[in-house]
Amino acid sequence: MAFTMRRQMARLALLLTLAVVGLGADIRAQRPASEYAVKASFIFNVANFVEWPASAFTSSSAPLKVSVVAAHLENKFAAALQGKAIRGHAVVVEQYTSAERIEGSHVIFVTSDAMSQVRAMLKTADGRPVLTMVEEDAETPGAAVVSMGIVQAKLAFSVNLDAADAAGLQMNPNLLKLAKAVQSSRARTK
Repeated sequence: MAFTMRRQMARLALLLTLAVVGLGADIRAQRPASEYAVKASFIFNVANFVEWPASAFTSSSAPLKVSVVAAHLENKFAAALQGKAIRGHAVVVEQYTSAERIEGSHVIFVTSDAMSQVRAMLKTADGRPVLTMVEEDAETPGAAVVSMGIVQAKLAFSVNLDAADAAGLQMNPNLLKLAKAVQSSRARTK
C-alpha cells in the first residue's frame, strides 16, 4: 500500500514537472491539444489522490464520470482520458456547455471560458460526493474543491478542504503538500 502511494505521488510530481517544464513555461502559449492534454492529465492525477465514499458508485466496477463544462466542447479532452481508470473505475468523460444539466458526476471541471457556470456547478454538486474543479486563481482556494491555474508561468493549484469535507471526499495529505494554498477550518495540514 505504501509503495503504491509513493508511486502515485511520484507520478503526480512528475506530471506537474512535465506540465511546467516539458510543455513550456506558459501553458497558455501552447497549442490547444497540449493545453487540453495537460488539463486532462492534471484532473486524472488529482482524482487519483481523492477517495470517494462507496455510496458514490452504484457498484465497485461502475465508471467514474468526469463532466467538463466549457463554452466550446473539445474532443481532445475526452481523448486524453480515454482508456484510463481511477481506483478500479473506468473514466468516462462527458462535456457540457451548461452545468445545470449535469447528473451523476464524480468530477466536475469548469474551464476558464465557462466561469459563468461555476455557481450552477456548485449547486449541482451541493451535498453530493463530487470533486469540483475550476480553472481560475490557483493561489487562493475558491468555493470549488480544487482551483487550478498558472502562477508565475507554472501550473499550480489550491485546495478548499472544507468543500472536500462537505462533499464527503477524502483528500490525500500528499496532494495537499503540493498545493499552493489549502483552506481548512480543521487543523492546518500545510
